[in-house]
Order: sequence, then C-alpha cells, then structure tokens
Amino acid sequence: MKSWVSRQNFNENYVNNDNELAGQKAGEYMIRKFETKRTLFVESDPEQGFERKRRIGFQKAMAAAGVPTEVLKVPKLSEFRLDQAVAQYLTTRTTIEGIVTTDDALGLMIYQLLWRQLNRDVPLISFNRNRSNNFLMGESVRFVELYPQTMGTAAVRVLFDPDKRSELIPFTIER
Repeated sequence: MKSWVSRQNFNENYVNNDNELAGQKAGEYMIRKFETKRTLFVESDPEQGFERKRRIGFQKAMAAAGVPTEVLKVPKLSEFRLDQAVAQYLTTRTTIEGIVTTDDALGLMIYQLLWRQLNRDVPLISFNRNRSNNFLMGESVRFVELYPQTMGTAAVRVLFDPDKRSELIPFTIER
C-alpha cells in the first residue's frame, strides 16, 4: 500500500487531500491493476470543487494512457428513480471496463446496479471508505482512503497552532 501527498500553496489555513493527485492515482491504479481500456467517472451534479479536481486528475491519467473515458453526472442520491436512470445508462455502455466514483455512496449504488440488475462485474474505485460498505462490495472494488479522522486531528492542530497554517493528508488506494 503506497501513500501519496503533495505540496500546495494557499494563503489561508486549510487541511485537505490533494484531490487532483488522488484522481490521477486512482486512474493509474485502474489501468495498472485491472488493465482497463474504457472507463467511466461518476460524479455529483452539481459537482463539488473536490469532485472536479478528482475528475481532472483521473482524466489526466486516462489521457496519458490513451484510455477513452466518459463522465456521468448524477443528481442527489435521494432523487426518485435515480437507480433506474443510471441502470439504463450503464446498459448502453457495455464496453466500460472500469468505473471511478467520487464518493462511496455513488460507488455502492453503481456496484449494486452492476451486480444485481445488470449481472456485470466491473472494477470500481470509490473515494472515501465507509467501513460498512466493505461487506457489500466484491473483489474488484477498491477505495481511495482519505483518512477523515486524521484530517480532523490535523484541523485541530492547524486551528490551535499559530505557526501551522496548513496540512495535507496523504491518501492510499486499498481494498
């Protein structure tokens, strides 16, 4: 398990992950581990800034490898009949060999649709890891672990240490 962190320069106090680098590493992992030739990136609509950075990093990795990718923007998960709309979309995209989602709620929904309704096993990488999802997802699912508890601890350090203005938290990709 490799951990990544990068340096950023902001004029305000912050604690964060390098979301663009995380998206890039997720894409590189998808290509290296699962040898995908066509991918899908699933994000919220409207997207959040961190989602956009993850997508940009992912798209950079796909472009560098010459792997075609699509982007699917999904409304809030509470929307009525959202799963049917996404299932219909995935039914028309049978050549997709790998999927990255911006969070574990989207990842779980996509995984369940693929497995239950479409009877497909497609490698999936999801950002954020909800430990209860581990039991619901199969062998081809990975998580970009962002360590939210570590981020909380770092936020306290940045808040109360006048000499500390920022901290970037490393991330890992794991099963």
